[in-house]
Amino acid sequence: EGALAWLDCWAISSRSTQVALATQWINYMLEPQVNRELTQRQGLANTLEEPAGLSGGVVKGSIVWLEPVEDGARRSRLWQRIVSGDRPERF
Repeated sequence: EGALAWLDCWAISSRSTQVALATQWINYMLEPQVNRELTQRQGLANTLEEPAGLSGGVVKGSIVWLEPVEDGARRSRLWQRIVSGDRPERF
């Protein structure tokens, strides 16, 4: 069903025995060219460069604002029917 946002992060554990190596890895992953390649391969924007299509701080056509559910009980009943396999023509 998807997620509202996707966040990745790198961290070094307080018990790490390879702090220098971990630091090198994080620094490598933050290099602009590496970030560019990850963006091209994964299709996800990175935090180092402005995404293509950015206009006034908003990526055109890609943001869907969630609205409050107008009738939570009805939605729950319908969803239960959908996942149960009930025929849609009976809705």
